[in-house]
Parts: sequence; C-alpha cells; structure tokens
Amino acid sequence: MSKRLVVLSCFVLLCVCILRTGAVVADEAAWKSAKSGWEKALKLDPDAAKEVATRLSNALCAEVETDAAKIFIEILAKWSKNFSESESGRNMVDVISNAFGRFTTQEGISKLFSEVKSARQDLMIRVSVLKGLLSSPKDEVTGVVLNEFPKTGEKSLQMMMANYLGDNKIEKGVAALIAVLQQSSEWDITIAVARALKNFNRDDVIKALMDARGKQTGRTAYELQEIIDSMINAGKAPNPNPNPVAGASSVTYFGKPVVSKRIIFIVDISGSMSEAASQGLAQKAVESNNAGNAGAQGISVPPNTPQKKIDDLSKLRDQNNQRAVANKMDAVKKELIKTILALPHDVFFTIIFYSQAPSAWKEELCKAIPQNKLDAIEAIEKQSPNGQTNIYDSIEMAFKMSAKEGGRKPQQNKDKGGSSTALLEGNDGADTIYLLTDGVPNIGKISDAAGILKAVTELNKTRMIQINTIGVGQALDDDFLRKLAEQNGGMYIKADN
Repeated sequence: MSKRLVVLSCFVLLCVCILRTGAVVADEAAWKSAKSGWEKALKLDPDAAKEVATRLSNALCAEVETDAAKIFIEILAKWSKNFSESESGRNMVDVISNAFGRFTTQEGISKLFSEVKSARQDLMIRVSVLKGLLSSPKDEVTGVVLNEFPKTGEKSLQMMMANYLGDNKIEKGVAALIAVLQQSSEWDITIAVARALKNFNRDDVIKALMDARGKQTGRTAYELQEIIDSMINAGKAPNPNPNPVAGASSVTYFGKPVVSKRIIFIVDISGSMSEAASQGLAQKAVESNNAGNAGAQGISVPPNTPQKKIDDLSKLRDQNNQRAVANKMDAVKKELIKTILALPHDVFFTIIFYSQAPSAWKEELCKAIPQNKLDAIEAIEKQSPNGQTNIYDSIEMAFKMSAKEGGRKPQQNKDKGGSSTALLEGNDGADTIYLLTDGVPNIGKISDAAGILKAVTELNKTRMIQINTIGVGQALDDDFLRKLAEQNGGMYIKADN
C-alpha cells in the first residue's frame, strides 16, 4: 500500500469518527432540548403530557435510554389513573409503549425490567413496558420478555399479558402461554391463557388445552371444552352443548347448562317486557319447565332439609309450572324460577333487575339454600315491567359485586333447611354472568353498543368472568349481544328461536 493511500485511509477514518461523535452530540442535544420543562408540562393536562411524550419519543437515542426510561416511567406514573379515562391518556401510553420498543442498550432495557419487577409501580405501567419491549425488532429483547412472562407470580400481570399476546396474535408468544397454562393452578389464569390460545389454531395448542381440560372440573372445564370445540370445528356453527364435563350440573337456563358455582343473573324488567311473548318463547318456557321437573322434581335441597321447606318450594314449583305465559316477563319469570329451584345447594348466586337503573336482590352472592331460594323467588314475583334499558350500569354493578375483596368473615345463615354460610366466603365473587334483555341499551353511564363492548372488555381483562347473553323478543341488537358474549368467553342465546 502506498504512503499516499495510507494517509487517505486515515483521513477517511478520522472523518467518520468526527461525524459519529458529532451525531452522538447532536442526538444528546436533541434529547436535552426535548426534555426541557417536561416536569412542568406534566402538571397541566393529558394533552400536554401526550405532547411531551411525543417530543421525547422523537428524540430518543441509544445514548440516553437510561435517562429516558426514568422519565417515561415517571410520566406514566403521573397519569396512570388517566389511561382508560381519556383518548389523550390512551394515546400517550401508546406513544411511550412504542418508544420502549426502540430501546436497544442493555442498560436501558435493564432499567425497564427493574421497573416491571417493582411492586411500587402500577400494573398498567408494567404492562405498558412489557408490551413495548415485545414490539422490539430484536429477538433477544422479546425473548427475555417471553422467558420472564411465565415466571412472574403476579396473576393480574400474567392475565394482562396473555390478553395482549392473544389479541395481537403474537405467534412467538405461544410457547410462553402454554408454559403458563401448564403450571397454573388458578382458574382465572387458566381461562385467560386459554382465551388467548384460542387465537392460535395449532395442534400443539389444542393438545395443551386438552391436557388442561383434563385437570379441571365445573365451569373452568366447561369453558375449556367450548374453546377446544370451537377450534376443532372452526367455521362450523357453535355447539351449545359441548362434550360432557365431569361433575357438571344438569341445571339449565334458557338451554344453557349452568355449570358455575358463582353466578349473577341480570334480568331486564324494562317496559317492553310487558309485550306479548312470541310463540317460540312461550313454547320454550313450557318445554324448559317440563325438563326442569325431571330428576329430583326440579328442586335441589341439601340433606336433612325440613319437610316444610321442601313443601314450600314444591308449592312454588307447581305454581310456576301452571304460570300462563302472556308476555315476555312471564316467560322470563318462569324460566328463572325454574332454574333457581334446581340450583344445587353449593352454588352461590344473586339477581340484578334493571330498567332505568340496576337494583340487586342481594348485594352479595348467597348460597342456594331453601330460604334464600324462597326469598329470591318472592323478589322475582314482585317485578313488573317499567322504564328503559340500562345494560352497562347493570354489568358494572355485577363486576363490583364480584370484586375479590378477601379477608371478610362470611355472614351466617341460621336457616334450618341447610344451615351453612349464607354469603360466599371471602366474597370470592361471581365467575359467570347471565345477562338477559329484550331490547337495546338506551340509557346509563354508557348507552352505545360499541362503548359498552369496549368498557366491559376492559373491566374483564383481569377478571375472566364468563358473560352469557340471552335475547328475548325481536327488537334486539343481535350483533352487540353476540359480541358481548363471545368477547367474554360466553354464548349468545336467542330465546325465541
């Protein structure tokens, strides 16, 4: 190599170094400018916070990732309660989450992971960090996230991440989802992961779901079987009665097997329920009661129940069987009473009646012992159609009643017809809702179908309550009721058919 060529090569290298140094300085200067006054802006409103987040995201570079991680987390912490309450709040979270996906340095990523593992941080903050890292183009980054996901012992975090992986159909997350499914002993995590895996119709996924199904009973086993059937029979009509589940109850509600031990019935009593019942609905009510009288005469009671209590329930059963079905309310009362009479005594339930506003028969889930059944039926009989259709507030009430508060001592019921606990121990809440309506939502905190679907899905992300919907009459929004059920692990039943 000539001396001139050596000198020229050194000059080129020197220029590259100068340009690179200049670029780093420029990047750091842009970051410094972008973060100027960011703390002051946070004190204003969500729109200002979003603007700051966007400016910082645009200036992000490898050299400032550690500082960026700290600032982004502080912005999220400031507005954590605003995430789902405003469009600006949600957009701000998206901006920051996308920025996390552009982190490339070990230092920056380690800082984010330390925040994810910190119990002091809000759940939504940690989920935003993990979602962002999963969008990284670097396999080593997403690999670390998916490797850590099954190891976290936090239920809510696992359920939120399962939702994200399933909703976005992230194929590389399947192995992690299966790992969580195999090691979980919690029914709600099992359901969350199963609902996510439903988006991946693969042989290994179906096998994992079948293995999990074999370890479960009751409502959890039943939903797993519904998911398996839907995957195997993809493209075919849904099966309202999937393969039998060991230990499942023979009780039904509008043809849907009642397999849960923790139930809330939500019943529409709006003015339109006074309209005449269709021939199909009236016939179904008669057939249903005939079926309900099979076995133990349509009544379930605990051992050693006093004969008077059995006689009282039998009298109500006979009166219900003779009920004339003139309108939709008659048909619903007939079906609901039949179902409650047949509930096993180890089931906990309550009822929410709604028109203008929801009203609960009991604000806690009560054990299906004779006295509680008698009281519930008395409440049902008192209902008369009136008012509009407030669906969202009724569902929200059910979710609040289902909250896992824990630590409370159960109240005792002195009823001699079954003694035991009247209220569900620890307020463990419902895992299944049956929502019945004859119309469309037209009043309440949220009254549009799309808004209700979005809000309920958000409420249910860490709850995994199965929502079954029953439509009576013809003035229904079938698409809304079907989506509400399907998006929450349930089934839509059109009672008139």
